[in-house]
Amino acid sequence: MRYDVERVLWEGTSQYQGIQPLPWLEPIVDLLKTKDKPGWGPPEKGMLRTVAAQGIWPGARLEEAGYLTEGLCLCGQPDTLSHRLYTCDITRAYRLQYQCTQQLIDARAEQPSLPCWTNALAPFPFDGMPDPLNFQQAFWNQDLDPFFEGIGFGDGSGLQGASVHSLKTGWGVASYRFDCQGRIACTAEAWGPLGGKLQEVNRAEMYAFYFDLSNAPSYDQYYRFDSNSGFLVDGWHKPKCLLCSGWSIHSDLWKLIFGIAEDLGLDNIQLFKAKAHKSIKSSLDMFDRLKILGNAKAVELAKRGAALQPKNLTLYNSVLQLKLLAVQHTKYIVRVPIEGRAAPDAGALAVSRHFFRRQRDGHYRCVHCLVNSAKPKSAPVCVRSVSKRGHTVWTLGSLHCCGRCGA
Repeated sequence: MRYDVERVLWEGTSQYQGIQPLPWLEPIVDLLKTKDKPGWGPPEKGMLRTVAAQGIWPGARLEEAGYLTEGLCLCGQPDTLSHRLYTCDITRAYRLQYQCTQQLIDARAEQPSLPCWTNALAPFPFDGMPDPLNFQQAFWNQDLDPFFEGIGFGDGSGLQGASVHSLKTGWGVASYRFDCQGRIACTAEAWGPLGGKLQEVNRAEMYAFYFDLSNAPSYDQYYRFDSNSGFLVDGWHKPKCLLCSGWSIHSDLWKLIFGIAEDLGLDNIQLFKAKAHKSIKSSLDMFDRLKILGNAKAVELAKRGAALQPKNLTLYNSVLQLKLLAVQHTKYIVRVPIEGRAAPDAGALAVSRHFFRRQRDGHYRCVHCLVNSAKPKSAPVCVRSVSKRGHTVWTLGSLHCCGRCGA
């Protein structure tokens, strides 16, 4: 649903021709989620939001809007954003410093209409990526039982995880018990790719649990399930009405799980989080060794299931390179307005006063993103000291803009 909403919004607002209706937002989202560090913190993230929202107002754009009499750069050329980023002598040092390579400049010359050159919205690169299987498959170890007896271990695994558009997942389940001589014995193994458009490791873990319950004997069972994220284990202890409602994540699978679990008896099923990737030590007792063996086998089977998904490794590797290039180029686009001008306030900025409405507390609210500013408009915050509270009013003379959405 999230990606459908993004597509609809993009189709309604995009003014660009010759590109796919859905922009590639993941490089921008990854940069916004990156932990703050020197050279990439609140000022850079705030400027990135403004760049993506087309909130940069160079001289030529201000002149077209009737705000300035001259739309010239400090170097004497028309002050457009493309000029600032790619041809201005003032920013040449920044092109070299932030590795705006000749490869990027040549690519821009070949396709100058792409929006990524000025607002970091890259075209969608996943055309030709094979879709995941749209049906469920299960494979059993034919040398073992076709049902799970004993303690069940399950896991989900993903391949090609650089993007949600390329991720392919699988699941695996194994059951272990002690035989009559007290030795650890594997009773059943099953694995398969996760079917359907929605590919998430959490969903694969849930399907593994569902498959485990679907193929369990009807007598009392005790389950231990590996869920490194804690999503499945934490959800299991919540009320059924919350998990199965339309507002819950993966409510369709929760309904299937509870439908079987209630037949087996909810009190007979215990779900725990097992630690993954542990090695067996001589000091461990037999039950701890069983947990480690079962967990490792579930991880192995889940990877085997994910490997059954259709893939295009050539395209995926090219997307990885494109993502690295997009992140590098986005950082360059962001840093030039902050650092690359002679005047400290000349890179940022914005539109007219009516985009902000005064509140009773003396602060101003942007009518686009509906977020209050951190300070009153009478004391706007400079672009070089963006507030960590998430919203600031940037100013250039009588002009102001929202530091969150760029309006």
